[in-house]
Amino acid sequence: MREVYKARDTRLDRIVAIKISAAQFTDRFEPEVRAVAALNHSHICALYDVGPDYLVMEFVDGPTLTERIRVRYRTNRRIEEKGAICATRGCVKFIG
Repeated sequence: MREVYKARDTRLDRIVAIKISAAQFTDRFEPEVRAVAALNHSHICALYDVGPDYLVMEFVDGPTLTERIRVRYRTNRRIEEKGAICATRGCVKFIG
């Protein structure tokens, strides 16, 4: 997907995400769209509409996937660094 826009569905008065593709979807894409549209789960956003080069989906407010990965990596790195520091202090106490 090339770009994602936050928009309002005026017919149903709801906020949606519109994902625009760099190229038109091929016929191979249609079964995948049908499969996604059939899914109903709290961890999967709903698919409302499909066009030749766009998807209209449920808008999920919050950080982007890139932001979430970046925060998780930083957090895990801090935990690893603190663990290494604690392990080093423990070794120093044991030796000293």
